[in-house]
Amino acid sequence: MEIFIPKAKRVWGYYVYPILLGNKFIGRIELKADRKTKQLNVLNFWKEKETLWNDSKEKKLHIELSSFASLIDIYNVSWSNN
Repeated sequence: MEIFIPKAKRVWGYYVYPILLGNKFIGRIELKADRKTKQLNVLNFWKEKETLWNDSKEKKLHIELSSFASLIDIYNVSWSNN
């Protein structure tokens, strides 16, 4: 979480969530909700170097993002090109 760090000095992003699989840290994701358009935007996504990323992990991430979005009354998840 780098909300108190000037943008030019941030390593990850304004507000970055850890991604856990069980008890293992496998990545980070920066999200921003646009409540007017009911859209959850994935601004950035970083996989940990030691983590083998596969279709199963990708599917689980998409399911969790959809679940999180619906929790905050948002029903569309959009990935930016960053």
